[in-house]
Amino acid sequence: MTNVRFKMGQIRHDASISATFDVFETEMISMGIPSTWPKNDLYHYSALFFDEQPVSVLFNAPIDIHKKIYSVGAYTDPKWRRRGLYTFVWLLCVNEWRREGVWEFFQSGYHKDNHISAAMQESQGRYIFEEREHYMRTRFCLKPTGNEFEVTEEHLQPVVDFLEKMSKSG
Repeated sequence: MTNVRFKMGQIRHDASISATFDVFETEMISMGIPSTWPKNDLYHYSALFFDEQPVSVLFNAPIDIHKKIYSVGAYTDPKWRRRGLYTFVWLLCVNEWRREGVWEFFQSGYHKDNHISAAMQESQGRYIFEEREHYMRTRFCLKPTGNEFEVTEEHLQPVVDFLEKMSKSG
């Protein structure tokens, strides 16, 4: 049986997540889109783990005083990209943040040259609220809708089936 977990926590509390964050930063720099967030202990993550390895991670900074969760970035292992795993992580995050009932917005954005991120954010319902010289800033409402649920193995089963199938096929 495949081991698939969804986990949220502080980046510094998980060595595999810290390493993934370093890979993410290196990749962004190589694309000419450096992270604008300095490293610190404020960062959290939400990740989908497959056989103990993070395959898709959303890095974020929850700021209580602002009642916002700020995106620091996202990374999906290259062999798993464009398969919907990040959107799966995103939807689980939105559910969990809404269940907490304290957050107003998830605030994110993208470099104007990052067309893949722009399309992804639009498809997830994030909307542009500010334009800067090189960046578009987006947000998504996190106020509870009444449809939130506790994540169980049953909710993870479709992604377990998918990951098992894809890992056997290639």
